[in-house]
Amino acid sequence: MSYEAVYHHTILMIQPLADPMSRRYWPYSSLECCMEGLCRIFEQYLKVRTGDESNVVTVRYEIVDILNFIDTLPDLACMVKRHTDGHFVPFPKDWIKEKVYLHLYHQAHKKN
Repeated sequence: MSYEAVYHHTILMIQPLADPMSRRYWPYSSLECCMEGLCRIFEQYLKVRTGDESNVVTVRYEIVDILNFIDTLPDLACMVKRHTDGHFVPFPKDWIKEKVYLHLYHQAHKKN
């Protein structure tokens, strides 16, 4: 049984600044959607950092860039609802880094 078959509904929780008031969360219907959402958050961060907040169609970055971004966040976690019993299970940054790496790896290999 694949990981995605066991877990589905996911809540991404991010604290981008040292200030606890900066905490935000986003609900997603699946782990895959959550990892895609995290990539979009990172892409928005890149746009703000470069001063180009226009609707640029293409943003280019390496996997290591998003992994480094994750490392800089004061707090990042996922709560993933387990399909087997409906309980939410918390996962830390290292787990999220692994999942976003696999997500981007699979995306890159689908296009080639």
